[in-house]
Amino acid sequence: MAVRQYAVGEQMFGEGEPSVTVLQILGGKAEVTKRVDGREILLGRVGAGEFVGEMGVILNRERGATVRVTEPVTAEEYDKTAFLEKIADDSATAFQLLLRLSERLNALDEAFAEAISGGSVMPADVAEAVSTTAAPPPPTVESVTGLVLKSASDTMARVVPPEGLAVEALPFAVGRTPRRAEPRPRVPIQLMLDDQTPFRLSRAHFQIETGRGGLRVRDLGSVLGTQVNGRPIGRYFGADAAALHDGENSIVAGGDDSPFSFTLIMKPV
Repeated sequence: MAVRQYAVGEQMFGEGEPSVTVLQILGGKAEVTKRVDGREILLGRVGAGEFVGEMGVILNRERGATVRVTEPVTAEEYDKTAFLEKIADDSATAFQLLLRLSERLNALDEAFAEAISGGSVMPADVAEAVSTTAAPPPPTVESVTGLVLKSASDTMARVVPPEGLAVEALPFAVGRTPRRAEPRPRVPIQLMLDDQTPFRLSRAHFQIETGRGGLRVRDLGSVLGTQVNGRPIGRYFGADAAALHDGENSIVAGGDDSPFSFTLIMKPV
């Protein structure tokens, strides 16, 4: 383990670089961005106490996004062995990492099964994409009350009625309408939305579901991630899910300035 210092504007990681080390931010802040069709999109921000780069190291994948410093950062740097030894002493973090890995391996198994049953060979880029899809096993539908999904942008106001959409059953998934040549998502999508290139929304982007301790939003392995009450989740961040609270919750799918912005109202029951 080594302690590293990073100045404002410096890259901690660069998109496309080999994943060799994991960094835990001790102080300071950084932003996570990804290039899409030549444009750099802000996915979210990370700060003290958070790990960056851990999934790329564990899965032996190149960096999927760039992490750039916005406030001077002090970070501890670990290679793969040292990182695993560190989380071995933290049962909660170890459990979350194992859960994320098992979900992604399950998604990969399902995708290969679909390819084989359809008599097709999965292209390498598709295999890479589905290997990071955090889709859970087929869930049991659960009836709920007191959940209303409302628009929080002009784009969504043209789709979602002013009174909002009542969410009456969970899980409730949101995703993009597939183009003609694209397969349909492997999970049922309750709210399917149109998008134009460069896509901000994935075909299966996020879902509202019941988790340990209550209701939460889970990112479904989307390309650009999801923000829940300002907290980014997804493949480039330290968690795939974030808890919801009573009252208004903000959900933004597809980057910091994405038009796919919602307010989820959760009324106490």
